[in-house]
Amino acid sequence: MSRKRSATIHDVAKLAGVSIKTVSRVVNNEPKVRAETARRVREAIAALDYVPNSSARSLRSERAPLIGLVHDNPSIGYISTILIGAHAACRRYDYHLVVEPIRADAPDLDEAIERLVVRSRISGLILTPPVCDDPRILATLERHDLPFAQIAPNIRAPGNCYVYMEDEQAAFELTRKLIELGHRRLAIILGDPNQIASTDRRRGFERALAEAGLPLPAEYVQQGDFTYRSGLRCAEALLTLPEPPSAIFASNDDMAIAAISVAHKHHLHVPDDVSIVGFDDIPYAAELWPALTTVRQPIAEMAAAAVELLLEHALPAHRQGETCRLVTRLDYTLQLRESAGPPRR
Repeated sequence: MSRKRSATIHDVAKLAGVSIKTVSRVVNNEPKVRAETARRVREAIAALDYVPNSSARSLRSERAPLIGLVHDNPSIGYISTILIGAHAACRRYDYHLVVEPIRADAPDLDEAIERLVVRSRISGLILTPPVCDDPRILATLERHDLPFAQIAPNIRAPGNCYVYMEDEQAAFELTRKLIELGHRRLAIILGDPNQIASTDRRRGFERALAEAGLPLPAEYVQQGDFTYRSGLRCAEALLTLPEPPSAIFASNDDMAIAAISVAHKHHLHVPDDVSIVGFDDIPYAAELWPALTTVRQPIAEMAAAAVELLLEHALPAHRQGETCRLVTRLDYTLQLRESAGPPRR
């Protein structure tokens, strides 16, 4: 016989038609909740027989001015920039950042997050891709009623704090730049298929080709995983084709840098023989030879915005009222450098 699932704070919020933070405010008898809203929340609590997690609440009162950040991302450049932005924002608000590298495929991932929450007494957690959507992590945070903010989640759930940018449109614009330069044979190295960024960047690339009436042969689509090593493998496959592409769109800078290395190995001149572009604008993208044309994703700014959302929305000491931002969208810019140019005639 299965045991009935206990009601959660999310269940109460859904029934009352409010955010989980509003439920938390009512449970903790905090001010600035309208009387009618508080009444609906209390009725929902009674209807669902919701029992607040008293141990989590008592832990909350003892939490230190610490914000946690967890990551499992193969790009050192991406993660280092995330940490720069998160550290800077934490310093502005007199918080310290606790960084925890994790393995998304670890069988005890939920236990690792549990230990982080309990032992470090963090006040909230920043979740980076791809672990920002892991159901085990989200369930553990819900159980402890711990605030969190996501960076570029696959699932943009109502009521969650998250930061994102328009990857599809950015990829579309960068691909269109290649087409405007005269390229007609364009290939793509895809990123991790489990990340929405990879899917969105592919959509933008393919949309630009479709609007220009250009074909995309199957051999011009190579599956990478956002790592430098996968970029080497995919670029080798592309540049040794009987008719190689004249331009390669790599779904992140690590794979684009790998593609430039493969081009040099085959004595191909970038960009005359092959143009190569990336995505992210990691710190050393402009230091290569040739300097990498890429999309500047505001990675540090996204991390800082996630910290600010977490503080504004979830932590009582920083609340400015009932109306708080839940979502922040940041803009991208195209960084046009030397790795992309007209194809050799």
